[in-house]
Parts: sequence; C-alpha cells; structure tokens
Amino acid sequence: MTHEHAFGPRTRRVLQAFFDRLFDPGDPSKVSPADIGLADELSRSMADGPALNRLGFFAMAHGFNVAPPVFIRKLSLYTKLPTEDQDHYIEALSEHPLRPIRTAFFGLKMVASVHYWEHPRVLEDIGYAELELLPEQDGMEKAS
Repeated sequence: MTHEHAFGPRTRRVLQAFFDRLFDPGDPSKVSPADIGLADELSRSMADGPALNRLGFFAMAHGFNVAPPVFIRKLSLYTKLPTEDQDHYIEALSEHPLRPIRTAFFGLKMVASVHYWEHPRVLEDIGYAELELLPEQDGMEKAS
C-alpha cells in the first residue's frame, strides 16, 4: 500500500530544519528549501521506494536530530538549537574523525542536494530552466 508521504510530520520537520540550514540562500529573493517544501518533496519521492531505504533514512534523520549532546555538547534536539549551534553541529558532523559518521551525514546531504538542485524553481532561479543540457546531434531527434 502506498501513501502520499514516506515520513510523518515530525520527521519532515527535522528534515526541513536541516535543509533550511544546509541550503540557506542568504538572500530573501532566492528560492529557499522552505519555499519549495523540500522535506515534503523528499518524503513524497521516497514513498514508493523500498521500505528498507525509508527505514534507513528515517533512522538517520532521527539520529541526526537527537545527537547534538554527543557531538557539540548541547543538551537539545537539533530542531530546538539556535541557528549558530545548528551550523556548528553540521560542521562537527562533516569533519568528524570517524568515517561511518561522516559517511552517513554525507549520504543525508547528497540525497538532500539531489532533490534541491533538481527542483524546477531552483533551476529557474539559477538560470538553468531553459538550458539544453544535451546538444542535438545530426540525425538524432530530440528526446521528449
């Protein structure tokens, strides 16, 4: 049975808070992850995927949310931290000496990056909306 979302509202809130810090454009005129509902988009796209992938991503998201006391010594959930501490936490995970922690965090960032940079509004904002990425070759019709 398929659902509209792979994750519940709580998980989507955690992911949205992470995405907002990760892709903060710094300019209100630019498209932010909150503008496009990036966590909802990711949740919808994973709804039809394998259950094991959803479970792993769910575990990573909640592990990310509860781990600030371990990595930055702040007794708080990630979603409750001030933005400066959220940035410090992201930096601490990115540069952690243990490879499994860096790899899990890198995987979370990569999935988020793919969904963010392929969103039509982001592509339009950075000027790639009308760009033909593959040139036409002689004798080949353009794929539609």
